[in-house]
Amino acid sequence: MRKEKGFILIFTLCIMTLVSLLALSSINNLRLYQRALTNREIEQENFYQLERIVRQLITTPKTQLKACTRKEKQQNTSREYWLGQGGCQVRIKKRNYRYFIEDLGFYPCLMVVHKQMLYASHHYLFTVIAAPTSELRSSLIQLRVIRIASPQRCSEPISYVHPGISSWRYLPNVEAGSPHEKF
Repeated sequence: MRKEKGFILIFTLCIMTLVSLLALSSINNLRLYQRALTNREIEQENFYQLERIVRQLITTPKTQLKACTRKEKQQNTSREYWLGQGGCQVRIKKRNYRYFIEDLGFYPCLMVVHKQMLYASHHYLFTVIAAPTSELRSSLIQLRVIRIASPQRCSEPISYVHPGISSWRYLPNVEAGSPHEKF
């Protein structure tokens, strides 16, 4: 009888230990899920803030953005410029952002139809980079914008495009060249 009582006690303790471990595991999973959800919300807010800034820049008159505009024909060679100290700065909600505009030039064979007239297109690449924080890494958003330009001659086949945002990309993690680099 004593052996049976001891066996029942040990079995009960094992079951209680197992249930306790399962409860602790569930609590830990809930905590990890909450942390992941919070991080996702922070990343989404960061994306929306970058989008707001770049949309404000698009609607800003060109004359106000001359200091932050540079001529560039090859848009994918700008990584060093992104990570360097180029462009202009703005601070919003205790976070630093850098932005610059690349004037990609005129494309006479990419025509825009406006009021039944054909115009050449002028392309710009708007880039906004968010400085890293304790919660977020540095991130970047780019929008290629097409604007109407004066009519120009085209010696190649004509393609038609719409004015406005042509393409965009978002890079949630842009590595800086140096960990000590000031933003």
